[in-house]
Amino acid sequence: MRRPEPMPYFEIQLTPKLQRVYDIVPDTVIGRGPQCQIQLLSRAVSRRHARVEFGDQGEAIISDLGTKNGIKLNGQRIQGAAVIGEGDVLVVGDVSMVFRAASRLEVAADALDFRDRPPAREDLPRALMAQASFLIRADAGQVATFQQTIARARIERLEFDEATRFKLQIALKEALDNARVHGSKNDRARTIVVTFSEDPDEFLMQVKDEGPGYDFEQRLAGATEVDAMEAIRNRPALGPGLGLRIILNCIDRLQFEGRGAAITMGKFKEGGQIFVISDESDMGAAGDVDPMAVTDDDDGGYGEVFGMPLPGGPAGGAAPFRDEDSEDGPLRLR
Repeated sequence: MRRPEPMPYFEIQLTPKLQRVYDIVPDTVIGRGPQCQIQLLSRAVSRRHARVEFGDQGEAIISDLGTKNGIKLNGQRIQGAAVIGEGDVLVVGDVSMVFRAASRLEVAADALDFRDRPPAREDLPRALMAQASFLIRADAGQVATFQQTIARARIERLEFDEATRFKLQIALKEALDNARVHGSKNDRARTIVVTFSEDPDEFLMQVKDEGPGYDFEQRLAGATEVDAMEAIRNRPALGPGLGLRIILNCIDRLQFEGRGAAITMGKFKEGGQIFVISDESDMGAAGDVDPMAVTDDDDGGYGEVFGMPLPGGPAGGAAPFRDEDSEDGPLRLR
């Protein structure tokens, strides 16, 4: 038997916004036991519950390993084995998962490499393509430059309102700081890979680092989102571990892969997925002081991207966010 390319995977919904992704390798066993390639910690799942294999044509086949609670495929219990396809919904015991036949967001073959040079104006056309990938060093200066130029240019051209675009920049900032500080340990010899992708339904941002990952389910236990703008104003008072809660408030879905060395953040467009829970918040109440707001004296970073004015303030060219090396600053997941 051969494994098809690209590699398929399962999406498991942990919360309304949070997903975990499991790659499917040949002879993947699903169950409660620690030896399983996909371990589901539910009492309704047997120690060895199901097996996924690939047929001669690359089709994925799931088999029930003789369990009491069985497997449902699109609402119908299967008998023995069944072929599964893109978008099929499986219930293993009481755990629901979606089968994806195509690979997740992947690094573009023509990724722009900014590890040894700064972004330039001529990079913009490729950066604004429907899918584009970028290589940057785990260096505070490079990360800040990438965000204030390429990332801002890409996000500002999205057909979202200004508050939503600003929240996407906040989410990306938190993910990049996590990759740099916790994943890469500020080792500028390591690479961070950023990929943007857009289709008619959704805009995606993926951040990958070269770190060993972490047990994110344990670290995420009990995490709840917090209003992003309020958190920025009162970050010291809210304590560590705040980055994830900020990200959850800024996007519609957050997907962790493998051991957590890659995250994908998605924002649905109007008319896209109707099940999305979106918790948009006001940019601030009257009388609140927003340290990132644009004023006559300080543009808050809403300057120019390669000479092009951005909404929200005068040209200035400053970095859009303060860089924070503090362990209590960025997303603290490692």
